[in-house]
This record gives sequence, C-alpha cells and structure tokens, in this order.
Amino acid sequence: MVSLESYNRFAKEVHETFSVMAEAQEQGRREKTMALGEREAERQRRLTEEYDWRGFELRRKKPVQIDED
Repeated sequence: MVSLESYNRFAKEVHETFSVMAEAQEQGRREKTMALGEREAERQRRLTEEYDWRGFELRRKKPVQIDED
C-alpha cells in the first residue's frame, strides 16, 4: 500500500509537470498569435502602399513592370 505522504508527493510532481506544460503551450499560442498579427500588419501595410483604394475601384499606384524576354 502507498503511504499518503508518497502519494501527495507524486500528485504534486504531476501537478507541477502539467502546469509547466500548460504554460509552455499557452506561451506557444501567444507567440503564434503575435507572429500572425505581425504578418497581417505587414500585408495590410503593403496593400496600402501598393494600391489606391477609392470606392470599389482598385487601382495600382505604381505601374506593373512586364519583362519581355
């Protein structure tokens, strides 16, 4: 039979292990969300720089370069 003290020690270790794992998982989610947010902000910035948004008409601010080789 397992002593109560031994069981409590085991339960505490399991709890600490899962707490660390949960914190690491949450940190990974936060980092992924931040990375996605940064990418979306960069995409929006590029779209704003490249296109002129007036009503529903979408016009390029810079002419498109076509290489004829």
